[in-house]
Amino acid sequence: MCDEMEDNALEFCRKEIRWPCDPRIVRAHLDGYDEPIAGELVEVSRTGVQLHIPDPIPVGSLITVEIGATVVLGDVRHCDPGPKDYYTVGLHTCAVKGNAS
Repeated sequence: MCDEMEDNALEFCRKEIRWPCDPRIVRAHLDGYDEPIAGELVEVSRTGVQLHIPDPIPVGSLITVEIGATVVLGDVRHCDPGPKDYYTVGLHTCAVKGNAS
């Protein structure tokens, strides 16, 4: 049912509340990349995060994201081109380490 709904109505089908963030620069580490990928943290929930990054990441990839003193391990659930020069990446959180404040 949710697949057939408009984007603004999709919010009602989500399992977790999404909390928007002031854009915050994060560092993402992905196997196969020599250097971390700089990105922006867009929103968070209890079970995931959304990022804007400059390059696409394959769905299913494991990625580690440094958010200040907090490290989040997640798997990429979707990676979609954004309206500007970035991709919107949705991660399902597998583990969180560090200070989550």
